[in-house]
Amino acid sequence: MRISEIKDDARSSLKGYAVLAGLFIFIQLLISAVPPNIADIVLSGGFSNWLDRTDTSISSSIFQFIYIIVLIPLNIASTWFFLNLIREEEPKISSIFTIYQKGKLVFKLIWTSIIQFILVLLWLLLLIVPGIIKGLSYSQTFFVLKDHPEYSAGKAIKESKLLMKGYKWKFFLLGLSFIGWALLTAAPIIIGIIAFALLMTFQMAVISIVFLVLGILGTVWFYLWLIPYINASYATFYQRLVDIHTPAESDTELQ
Repeated sequence: MRISEIKDDARSSLKGYAVLAGLFIFIQLLISAVPPNIADIVLSGGFSNWLDRTDTSISSSIFQFIYIIVLIPLNIASTWFFLNLIREEEPKISSIFTIYQKGKLVFKLIWTSIIQFILVLLWLLLLIVPGIIKGLSYSQTFFVLKDHPEYSAGKAIKESKLLMKGYKWKFFLLGLSFIGWALLTAAPIIIGIIAFALLMTFQMAVISIVFLVLGILGTVWFYLWLIPYINASYATFYQRLVDIHTPAESDTELQ
């Protein structure tokens, strides 16, 4: 299993779906960012109070925590979208919402996330490296639940560990391979901020704002391209693991 081949397959899967995938990620971004900020402003007593405050209110913190929990199924559905895409099944933006129609599965995803978080945290408290290794072992858990929604949280985590046996380092390197793209994605907004600060010192407010806006738009554009690429690569990695661990039809017949 070569990383270059995984990424090539991911790019091939995205051909013809780049706009749809970018729109999907954009909607997910809006859902994740806009409601919490609006609630934060309202709970702070208005926009002016929100700007002047020095810390987050208890009510706002409670809302943020609950919202993060509620978003867990949505974020997992996002990864499933790309698994459908690389499997050449028709991906639909509506899948980000239809996940909530499956009540039992929603609670299972939330419960599995909590268990996974606690397990990784306990390992991290013991030692950093074992914690990272365990995190890699559990990385395929939600893909497993996509294919086997009948599995319990414990069984899905165990299946992920079996799939990742011998492939944790490869998965780690796959993640590292996107660092360069991540830096490139951040470059426009960093340049925009620097240009904004320099131009403001010369009282060139309009031009400085233009540079800042262009920097933000540039980073958003790269982000909407990069995240689908990463997610499609991770989905391809999982599919390769499944193919490796699934006996060939000829082998099955011989048995």
